[in-house]
Amino acid sequence: MKKKLALILAILTLLISLPVIASRLDTGAYGFRPLKPPIVLPTICPHFPIDPDPDCDGVPEEHDTDLKSNVYASTVIHTKPSASIDTSYSYTYKWDYSVFGGDPSQFNYELCRLSSLIAGLGYHRNQQDDETASDDQYFISNVLGQSMNLPQLMEAHGMTVEEHNLHAEYGDKHVTLVDLGYHRKILPNGGSRDIVLIAMRGSNGTWAEWSSNFEIGHELSSCDPDFEQYRFGVDPEWHTAENHMGFDITANRVLEAAMSFVARNGLDPDNVVYWVTGHSRGAAVANICASELIKSGRTTFAYTFACPNTTLAEDASSYAGIFNIVNEDDLVPYLPFAQWGFTRYGTTAVVDMTDSMQDEWSEMMGESYDHAETTLDNALSRMSGLISERDEAYVYTCSCHGDGADDSIMTSNWYFTNSNREKGIAKTPACLDGYYKLELEDGIFYWTYHCQPMVFFMQMLAAYMSGQMTTLEFGDYDIADKYETAKWSLALAAVWGVGHPHYCESYFLAANEVTEASFD
Repeated sequence: MKKKLALILAILTLLISLPVIASRLDTGAYGFRPLKPPIVLPTICPHFPIDPDPDCDGVPEEHDTDLKSNVYASTVIHTKPSASIDTSYSYTYKWDYSVFGGDPSQFNYELCRLSSLIAGLGYHRNQQDDETASDDQYFISNVLGQSMNLPQLMEAHGMTVEEHNLHAEYGDKHVTLVDLGYHRKILPNGGSRDIVLIAMRGSNGTWAEWSSNFEIGHELSSCDPDFEQYRFGVDPEWHTAENHMGFDITANRVLEAAMSFVARNGLDPDNVVYWVTGHSRGAAVANICASELIKSGRTTFAYTFACPNTTLAEDASSYAGIFNIVNEDDLVPYLPFAQWGFTRYGTTAVVDMTDSMQDEWSEMMGESYDHAETTLDNALSRMSGLISERDEAYVYTCSCHGDGADDSIMTSNWYFTNSNREKGIAKTPACLDGYYKLELEDGIFYWTYHCQPMVFFMQMLAAYMSGQMTTLEFGDYDIADKYETAKWSLALAAVWGVGHPHYCESYFLAANEVTEASFD
C-alpha cells in the first residue's frame, strides 16, 4: 500500500512540475538550446513559401537575430578625404529575395531602395585598382557586421560572391568593377531558383573610365583615320550600333563575366533571375546589361541611378523591368544629349529634390545642398546645340582637314620663337592625342592651327573630370571658338554646384520618393 501511495504522489508531483520544466527548457534554464517554434509559412515570403529562410533575407539561421524580419537598421559610412567627407548616417533597408518570384515589370519600392544602397556601396575599392582613382568610398554597418563593403554585405545575405576588376583584365578604357553574387531559393515543388546580382561601380575617377564615358562612337562609312577605331564594326566588342560605344563594350564584358560566373557555379541559365543595378557610369553599364538580358529572354529586375543616356534605339522604352531614377538637378543623366537622339532603356522617373529632401541631404552630409539650376540649364543648352547627331562629333569641318564647312573648330596662335610654340602645344594633355590635328606655319612668326572636332571637347572634359587637367589649366586652355561659350557655361555651373546632385546620397533620398506613378 505504501509503495502504491508513493508512486501516486510521484506522478502527481511530476504532473504539477511539467509546466515549470517546460518553461525552463524553453528559456534554456537547464542548459539546453531553447526550443524553436515550428516554421510557419510566412506571409512575408509569398512567392517561395516552403523555405528554411522564412524571412527571405538569405541570412543563415545561426546569424539571423530575428527570423521574422528582413528589415535592417544600418549605418552608412561615406569617406572621401580629398573632399573632406567623413560622415555617417542611418539607413534602413529591406532585403527580401521573395520579390524575385514576382513580375519584374512592376515597380517594387523596397527593391528600388535596396538597389540604390547597393549601387552606392559599389564605390568601395577605387584606389585599390588604380592609384590615380578617386578616394570616394562607402561602407555599411549593422547587426550582420561592422564596416562591411559590398561583397561582404552580399555574403552576409547568403550570396556566393565574385568580384571582377576589368582594369586588371583589359588594357584599354572600357572597364569597370563589377560584383557578382548568387543566392539559391527553394521553390514549393522542391526545386530552386537562382537570383544573380550584377552590381556595377560608377566612375572611379580615372582617365580610362572618364574617357570611355565620353566615347559615344559613330557609324560614318568613311572618316578620318584617327577615328576609324571608334566606328561601329571595327571593335568586335561593340555589339549594338545604336548604343553608346564605351558603355556598350563595357556592358558586354560584364555580361561575359556574369555568364562565366553562372557556368562556373553550375547554375542553369534558364533557371536564373537577374538583378542588375549601378550608379552613374555603373548605371549606364547596368542599363545596357539589363537590355541585353531582357532581349535574350532572361527574367531581369533592373534599377539604375543617375543613369546617362545610353542608346539611340527607337524601341528603348519598351524594355519592361528597367527602372531608371534620375535627379533633375544632376548633369550626368542629360549626357549624351536627347537632342542628339540619345535615350535610355526602360522607363525613367525624374525626381525634384524638394526643400525637405535638401534639408535631409544636409543633415546626412553636414553641408548645404548646392545645385546649379539656371546655370545648369544654360550649360546644357550650349552643349547640346554644338552638334545635331553623334556622328558629327567625329568630323573635321575645318578647311585644312575637312570640307571647310565650319572653321570655328580651329584655334590659331602665333609665337615669337619655335620654343615658345612648343610650350604652347605641350599644354594639351597627352591623353588627348589622336583627338585633334595640328597645322604649323613658319614665317615672321611661328603659327599653330589647332583643329578640334566635338569629340576633342568631350574628351577634354574627361581630362578635366579625371584630374588630367587642373581647374586652372582647364580654364586657361585655348579652346576653339565653337566651344568657348559652352566651356565657360559648364565652368560657371560647376561653381554653383553640379556635384551634390550626383552624390549617392541624393539618390538614396530619390529612391525614397519614387512610386510606380513616377515613371514615364
